[in-house]
Amino acid sequence: MKKHVGVNRRKLNELALVKEYMDFNPDFSYRVLKYKVGESDIPEIFEFTFNMRSFVGIQADDTPIIGEKHVFTFDMGGKYPMQKPELLALTYVWHPNIKFYHTKRSVCFNWDATGNVTVFHILSMLYDMLRYDNYWAENEPPYPDDLEVALWVRKVGEPKGYIKQLKDYYIELENLQNAKINDGDLSKDQNTRSRLSLEESLVRFVHEYLAEMGSFPIMPQHEELNPALIWERFVKENNALNSDDKTEPSSRFGLISLEIDRLINEGKIYPMF
Repeated sequence: MKKHVGVNRRKLNELALVKEYMDFNPDFSYRVLKYKVGESDIPEIFEFTFNMRSFVGIQADDTPIIGEKHVFTFDMGGKYPMQKPELLALTYVWHPNIKFYHTKRSVCFNWDATGNVTVFHILSMLYDMLRYDNYWAENEPPYPDDLEVALWVRKVGEPKGYIKQLKDYYIELENLQNAKINDGDLSKDQNTRSRLSLEESLVRFVHEYLAEMGSFPIMPQHEELNPALIWERFVKENNALNSDDKTEPSSRFGLISLEIDRLINEGKIYPMF
């Protein structure tokens, strides 16, 4: 078997992460649209499909239109990862950080060529965007990508409760799944979805924890950032574990450290070591 190095190895790692994400999320599927010329096992362009509820437009009375299939392409290109990949929505998504009224419906995202951002982070971001757990609609830096959608969010979606209704739908769905876990009545696919929800909840908790310890962009002192202590507090406050959870805590520590590093790299928090 040919041993890949450099960019090719990185792209193979991304393919492995896409497969790992699909194991976590039964509402997600993918296919490789293009392989590297002369390297039939090296992916160049992915197609991602999320089968889940989200906004795909608005009606004449400004009420949102709901869609349940959302398709994106992720083009790594020849200069990946040094050059930022192209992330496009092939289907319409009504979100302030996705260009709606454009031939190329590009998705806004941060990229780090050193490897701190991977395709797994991109997929998690898209999942959160479709749930409206991740969006920026304020008419101020870093500015939304689609000003019309952002205006709808501020003037209609938030005040009339449409966004809250979408969020509440997923909260109710997760509560139902967690209840089934506790009752022991859950398929393998549903159980992996619950594990994904736990990972996402942990990432959100890291943000909340840092904001509580010291307002952004101020970072608490280094000793406050012990991943084991953060994980212990997360479990205590969220009753996050059940008797069937066999995941080693050390894997959670890695996720916590990775998220802290990502926030530092994006300039959202500054270390005070």
